[in-house]
Amino acid sequence: MENKVVYKPIIKKFLGYNVRVVQVDKRKEYIICKDIFDVLGLVKENGSWASPKKKMLDFLNGINKTPAVQTLDVRLKDKQSKKGQIREVDCINIEVVPIILTQFQPTKRRSKEILERWYKFMKFVDMLLEYHECHKYIIDDKERYKITMKEIKDNGGIPQRVNVMIAEIMGKLITGEDNFPIKKDELKIYQPQTTIDLLEVRNFVLDKFSTCYVLTGHHDKARDLTLKLAQKKYFNE
Repeated sequence: MENKVVYKPIIKKFLGYNVRVVQVDKRKEYIICKDIFDVLGLVKENGSWASPKKKMLDFLNGINKTPAVQTLDVRLKDKQSKKGQIREVDCINIEVVPIILTQFQPTKRRSKEILERWYKFMKFVDMLLEYHECHKYIIDDKERYKITMKEIKDNGGIPQRVNVMIAEIMGKLITGEDNFPIKKDELKIYQPQTTIDLLEVRNFVLDKFSTCYVLTGHHDKARDLTLKLAQKKYFNE
């Protein structure tokens, strides 16, 4: 029978309060989930925290981060035993805690200091979102898109075919591979891998495709010319 790994937690600070942290290996650390919600004042007096736990798991599932929560065997302090008790507890990868923190505001049951620390963190998040112009991912410039597509259509172009080609160009620019289309709503997946604003690149590609199509009257030629223009502008190719 394989021996299970039992972890001994260490103490770290979360919003100024102690939480128990488990170090799985040199790179991965996990915080005991209940400790986080206790600091936020979301654990009931009877020890129940079912509601915030469900909200957390639903949110993580929505952003494909469910594996961030692991059930680990942890040796916890116990008044009846010097060695403590080994218990299975839900723990969350410390790297995912910041995004979780955006979903839960500390209750008034906790100190004013925690709420102030939380607001300070949220201001930092807001600054990052503004810096990276994240509004572009949720607000579409549909009018600009309609005008560009109308120009292409008025010159004999097929909007559906154009959309496919724009995705193919973006896929080639991002991955370097052919036949690897990347749609607009998928750009956010690749954005962390580059300092180039991928939405800005897509807008450039769409504008240039329109110009090239009007000049050539040919979808394939417009696609090839647009790709070369984008490569020259963003990659000096």
